Amino acid sequence: MQNMSQLVTARIALLLSLYFSLFVPLNFLTGVFGMNFSPNDYNQYTIAILNDPEGIYYFWLLCGGVLFMTISLLVYGGLIEPSRIIASLIDQISCTKSSALKDEKEAANREDANRVAIKNAQKEELIRGIIISNH
Repeated sequence: MQNMSQLVTARIALLLSLYFSLFVPLNFLTGVFGMNFSPNDYNQYTIAILNDPEGIYYFWLLCGGVLFMTISLLVYGGLIEPSRIIASLIDQISCTKSSALKDEKEAANREDANRVAIKNAQKEELIRGIIISNH
């Protein structure tokens, strides 16, 4: 019982650490870039990246790097299994295609069954007509 409790505690600690590894850096980045900075006497901001006209691209590059690292941690920690996710997506795509094919096959089978039933009914009528005419 104690081992199970320790496993649950370890799993929760892993989830929390992965959660914070994603949101703390992103929170920091948005906090820094979201502040209202005023330029100094030289018309320059105190953070150099804000002076660069391509600073927004650096911001998104940093955010993408943090996201990549977090996804890598999730995969390494075993919380995300890319092969299983890809397999489930493929199954969903193939299920929609296979269900449409299945519906077409069922409709064709019903048509075939109707044709067979009509032929059998015609044969029975023919046989009854022959039997009645012989009496």
